[in-house]
Amino acid sequence: MTLLNGEWIIYKKEMKDGSKYFSQEIVKNPSEIFVFDKNSFFSKEYSNRKNSIFPIKFKVDNNKIIINENRYKLIEKLSENELVFIDFFSEKSDNTNIRYYLKKYDALQKLDKANNINKDTLSTTIALTPIPNIDIFKNTPVNTYDPVFKAKGYLLFDIQNKDIKVNFTHTEKLSPQNREKVISSFNTSYNHWDLSDVKNYKFIKMPFIVIGHQYNISNNTFNHIIAAYNTQKYDDIRTPLNSNDIENSQHFFKLGLNCFEHKNYTCAIENFKKSAEENKYNLDAHYNYASIYFALGKKEEACTKWSEFVQYGQIAAEQEYNSKCKK
Repeated sequence: MTLLNGEWIIYKKEMKDGSKYFSQEIVKNPSEIFVFDKNSFFSKEYSNRKNSIFPIKFKVDNNKIIINENRYKLIEKLSENELVFIDFFSEKSDNTNIRYYLKKYDALQKLDKANNINKDTLSTTIALTPIPNIDIFKNTPVNTYDPVFKAKGYLLFDIQNKDIKVNFTHTEKLSPQNREKVISSFNTSYNHWDLSDVKNYKFIKMPFIVIGHQYNISNNTFNHIIAAYNTQKYDDIRTPLNSNDIENSQHFFKLGLNCFEHKNYTCAIENFKKSAEENKYNLDAHYNYASIYFALGKKEEACTKWSEFVQYGQIAAEQEYNSKCKK
């Protein structure tokens, strides 16, 4: 399967049934590269694509990229410049498997360069863009009194003067202190960007989003700023969940399954609900307790939950709502 070899950049993700991407997978940048070789591959965040990563071995069986007995990638489309596959995990339900859409990186960059010939200012794309060599905000202290915020805008790189200007187009709960820290971190970062792909332009305009967040690991509290580039969608960043929340969600989910198997439906609802509250990305927990509610004749509670996930773009929830709640 030689067509698979090379660098592929993700330009879209969705759930297997075509629903909007909704996963607890921690994502710090919406664009990610998969690099396939003869019998191994690795993936890496686009912003760190120059780093070496340990490869994962695989074997190909028809249209399956088999990683181990519990995981494989089902190829739905493979051509010279386009790849679509679904990531399957045996421990996940069918609802939570993710479909990836990728394009061959070199071909996409070549097209973007052709579309920007003779331009002084480049409006960046996922394949034609400056690349940060470091985490720009790794050493940026967040104001502990208001660590949670959102902001987006664009960076303007002045190649001749080696300068970066920050322009905000939207902010949410961004204090003056944290605003200045974001600006300062970008202003002083020029030498930390790989500009080799875009050095022939005078100016480079690149969209960005930053999110300040607070999370706990092993009872320790951390404040951090995460940035993503070439996007204006806050949902493109998945901030880390508290490790305790994930563990608690899994614990309550297992209790819910046990209660359901013993036909203790009140107990099952209680635990599936707790599981969903601990980790909102646990789709199975949400769907399970909605389905049990409906089976027990509690239509209003079930429909409220399905309606909530219709707003999240989940097709299965929309189908349940339309068939059971619009009568």
